[in-house]
Amino acid sequence: MRLISYLLLFSIMQVSGTAFSQGEKVTIVAQQVPVRQVLNSIQGKSNYRFFYRDDLANLDRLVSISYQETALETILTDISRQSGLTYQIMEDQLVVIKEPGKFDKRTISGRVTAEFEEGLPGVTVTVKNTSNGTITDSDGKYAVEIESEEAVLIFSFIGYQTQEIPVAGKTTIDVLLQENAQHLQEVVVTALSIERDKKSLGYSVTQVDNEALTRIKLNNPINSLAGRVAGLQISATPSGVDGSTRVVLRGVSSFSGSNRPLIVVDGIPVDGNSYGGASVGGGRDMGDALSDINRNDVESMTVLKGAGASAIYGSRGANGVILITTKSGKKRQGIGISLSSSYTIDDPWVFPKLQNTYGQGAFGDYPSSFVGLEEPWIWSWGPKMEGQTLTNWLGKQEPFTSQPNPFTKFYENGHSAINTVAFDGGNASSSFRASITNQNSQGIIPTNKLSKQTINLRGTSKLGKSIELDGKITYIHSSNNDRPYLAEDNANAGWAMSTLPRNVPLQELQDNKVNGLGIEQWAWDKTLSNPYWAREYKRNNDEKNRVQSLISMKTFFSENLDFMIRTGFDYTSRNAKEYAAAGSAVNANYRGWMNQAFGNDMEWNSDFLMNYHSSFSEKIDYSLSIGGNYRYAQSKGISQSGNGWRVADFYNINNLENYNTSESFSEKEVLSLYSLGTISYSNLMYLDFTYRSDWSSTLPKGNNRYPFYSVNGSFVFTEALKIKSDILSMGQLRGSYSVSGNDTGPYQTQNYYTVGQTALPYPVGSMSSQLAFPNFMPEIKTSWEAGTNIELYGGRLSFDIAYYTTVTKTRSWMLNFLPLQDLMISAKMQEKLRTVVWRH
Repeated sequence: MRLISYLLLFSIMQVSGTAFSQGEKVTIVAQQVPVRQVLNSIQGKSNYRFFYRDDLANLDRLVSISYQETALETILTDISRQSGLTYQIMEDQLVVIKEPGKFDKRTISGRVTAEFEEGLPGVTVTVKNTSNGTITDSDGKYAVEIESEEAVLIFSFIGYQTQEIPVAGKTTIDVLLQENAQHLQEVVVTALSIERDKKSLGYSVTQVDNEALTRIKLNNPINSLAGRVAGLQISATPSGVDGSTRVVLRGVSSFSGSNRPLIVVDGIPVDGNSYGGASVGGGRDMGDALSDINRNDVESMTVLKGAGASAIYGSRGANGVILITTKSGKKRQGIGISLSSSYTIDDPWVFPKLQNTYGQGAFGDYPSSFVGLEEPWIWSWGPKMEGQTLTNWLGKQEPFTSQPNPFTKFYENGHSAINTVAFDGGNASSSFRASITNQNSQGIIPTNKLSKQTINLRGTSKLGKSIELDGKITYIHSSNNDRPYLAEDNANAGWAMSTLPRNVPLQELQDNKVNGLGIEQWAWDKTLSNPYWAREYKRNNDEKNRVQSLISMKTFFSENLDFMIRTGFDYTSRNAKEYAAAGSAVNANYRGWMNQAFGNDMEWNSDFLMNYHSSFSEKIDYSLSIGGNYRYAQSKGISQSGNGWRVADFYNINNLENYNTSESFSEKEVLSLYSLGTISYSNLMYLDFTYRSDWSSTLPKGNNRYPFYSVNGSFVFTEALKIKSDILSMGQLRGSYSVSGNDTGPYQTQNYYTVGQTALPYPVGSMSSQLAFPNFMPEIKTSWEAGTNIELYGGRLSFDIAYYTTVTKTRSWMLNFLPLQDLMISAKMQEKLRTVVWRH
């Protein structure tokens, strides 16, 4: 029978002491007295408590001791030597007495909770200095076996303070974990959505949380990264609301492919390319997939800068990766409701500076006639504007004076209103979040308007201890009217006003868009339109419906082994229309025209990942992951164009005198297998490796496989040198080397032709303007970097410094057809593109 006694009797021996925590000294003299009585005497007149089993035979051994004002540990060591018993001083002046090697195994159980006293699942519970441990279940409960009375349980969970609790005779231990904000800042999301301690990474990573992203209420959250990530260049084009954004990470590194980083949302790569933009000859920016990211649904963004960080993503990650983690439901009591509203005003800020001395004309002279006016008489280098009366372009007399800057008059303040309502909730095993966002925006050209709605649903669930489910679906609808025309388009208002003579009032253009015959009035550069005529009669609109989905399942086979399978698709349906009315010389020679297009884009990604982690010893840990990905992309569309309106102001394809239709289709498949591993020593040295092989359908069959690999190392010198300072919180040296590749778009390895629509009785085709390469070679990029990361004052001040070099080579270039006599040239070229940069 096991009896536990706390001796409360006094003996005739003299014992004195003070608080143990203050270095209590004990005086005791005993000659041939049982150990039981000695311990009883010490406890009776001190703050110490002794814990032992009554059936310990050695408690009756006789000992002789004599100490004056001596530390208890010294006295107990002497008693241990004479009796053969051992001891351990625990917290709260508790002393455990036992016989060496005598302990019966038993199970310790309990419950781990967090805020709101709800059970915390997934908490790691280990017995210190052993490999024994477990994980809490969906209700936060656990049970673990101990083999020693001196056992100490360690409770750890990401985002919470680790606690160590001695067993000290207890059979039930309940724990309340406290959040650790500092630790949360150190954990970053890396490739394949694996969470890592930032100091363990051998490459440069920057993570930006939701608070920083929403501090400035930009419509596109990608633009919020500007100035926050070293090496990341973000340029928002002046193309109206919902325009595209140019994103380049660590400079241009591809000759002919995209230099945009890969965008990964909740582990699923998404298409971030543009839907169409302006060329030198004109056009409009149709926006890109990045503008569909709802800033109010974003939890954080992580930028993987170097190729060593993103090599595991294959060719699409060759230019870096931006990982976006969206919000999910949180454990709470009841259902939480949040409202977010923002209203921003876009004020045109920078205008061209114009001279106010000379008016229309050339060489100091005013044009004698406005009929067939050409250069140089459309310039503003005529007579000085001194108020003299001259005949204007409308044939009327008016003062020859300088006019206000037309840019400040034509453009107006834009504005944007975004409102979001979100519902979320959850318990220990499940969570959900639903949000609805409505955006209405107007650009600095008043007719440029956007209406966008985003609905997002996400739910997670844990089935017992071994299965985790995660699902999400997002629907986006947007409608955009009158995107501004750019470059050398005849409807580019900025270009028109830059050519407008300085003496011409802008109001005259607005009041005289057409003459009595309905013909556009514009007297200057014949390749341009009156900006007010273009605003009213050259219009465009586009509509988009986009659906993104995700479903994943993660299974825990054991504490060290888990398996994840995931699939998700990104589907976009778009239609766009633009037209110009009749009556303008620069629009189909007064006939007018119309273009319209309908298209569908789809990308489907499915992947799996198996993770195993363990340790070789107490100081050496390792992990290994093996996975694969299958990507299928498809794009198809129909476009129609024609000119010559039959009936005025009826902008329908059937109202054109002639039009034609074309159809397009493309598809691409990429199969990938990859592995990655990590080994760490004592939390101060880390070594990572990654390896991936891609098989692309766009490359020749015998040459369609290309590998990627990287090696990354990290050395935390503050841990190695045991630096404990209030100033220097963490210091790290890191290095990385990687090789990555890039394939090409569909249908580049063979020549092809298209069938044209004509009135001829036989088919007519046209060849592609690009020369095909049957032996197309993938683009290979080699990169290495070295850097350091230093955190001061608890991470409030940090320095991230990197030196890197990138070399891109071995790429077959796409060449346009040359004159016939030059077609015998070799079609294969090899070049190198090198980038060497310091970043801090």
